[in-house]
Amino acid sequence: MLEFTAIDFETVPGEHGPIAAEIGLVVFNESGEILHYFEASAPVNDLYAASAHCCESIVSTWPKIKQHLQNKIILGHNIGYDYAILKKCFPALTIERSIDSLQISRQVYSNTFSDYSLTSLLECLDLNKQLEKLQVNDHFIPHRALYDAMGCALLCLHLLNKPKGRELIFPQQQSLF
Repeated sequence: MLEFTAIDFETVPGEHGPIAAEIGLVVFNESGEILHYFEASAPVNDLYAASAHCCESIVSTWPKIKQHLQNKIILGHNIGYDYAILKKCFPALTIERSIDSLQISRQVYSNTFSDYSLTSLLECLDLNKQLEKLQVNDHFIPHRALYDAMGCALLCLHLLNKPKGRELIFPQQQSLF
C-alpha cells in the first residue's frame, strides 16, 4: 500500500531567510491509517524553546526522521515552501515525489472557496472536527507544525476520495505509443 509523508514547518525570520523553528510529519497510507508521527522544535524563541520536543536544532533530528523522508512521497500545503526549508535543513535529501495539497485543492474545488488556506479548507470541508479528535499533544492547534501536518494528511485523504483529486495525486503514465 502506498505511503505518504505529510510535512509542515513553522519558521521564524532569520538574517538569511526563514529559520526552521518546528517540524511536524505524519506518515500515513492511502486507506487513512496513521503509521507514524513526529514533531520537534528548535530553541529559536521562548515559544519553541519551551516545547517538550525541543532539541538542539531541526537538523539534529535527521537520524530520527530520515527513514520517513528519504526517497518518499512528500505532501504539504504549499509544498514549495516546506520543500525549500527541508532542503535548507537537509541538503542531501532526495524524495520520490512531492504533492501540493494547496494546488490540488484549487483544481478539485475550482472557484468554490474564497480562501484555500489549510485552516479554511479544513473548516469548509468539515475535516477540523476529525482533526481535533486526534489531539496528539497539548499544543495541537492551527499553525503548529504537527497539527498542520495532520490536517494536510486528512485533506489529502479527502482529496483521494474525489475522482479529480485521485487523478491529480496518482497521475496516469503517458503512453509513448
